[in-house]
Amino acid sequence: MKISKETQGHLEKLHLLYVEDDDVVREKMHFMLNKLFGRVSTAADGESALEMFRNLKPDLLITDIEMPVMGGLELVRKIKEVSHDFPIIVVSAYGDTERLQEALNYGVNYYLTKPIDMEQLLQTLEKAAHTLLARHADKSYLNEIESLLLKRTLE
Repeated sequence: MKISKETQGHLEKLHLLYVEDDDVVREKMHFMLNKLFGRVSTAADGESALEMFRNLKPDLLITDIEMPVMGGLELVRKIKEVSHDFPIIVVSAYGDTERLQEALNYGVNYYLTKPIDMEQLLQTLEKAAHTLLARHADKSYLNEIESLLLKRTLE
């Protein structure tokens, strides 16, 4: 599958935070994701990723579950506490239903298993891009209505 030009245009405007403790996998994925996104930041553990999330304000997160210092699900829980609608893709070597259910309970939007199937990853990124685009459109629309209402009350 190839990503549509429209989706590619949306991804090029986004900042992705990718979290993976395996150095080789992280570097390979960074190289590939950098071709799709306008900006890609990487972290090797959940604690570093949480700090980057707070400071860099990315648009989307892809995180592994099993990591040192702070695992992916703890990272997800902490992010969702402050930004419940922030889109998150979780990647795990474990495909068991218990981990999947736990991830969904924390508010994970998408769940992929390792090794990552690039076709599935591209489909997931396309869905995430459309979700983000819809949210941005809704916010723009609401801001426009708010401005009109404010203008009317001032008149």
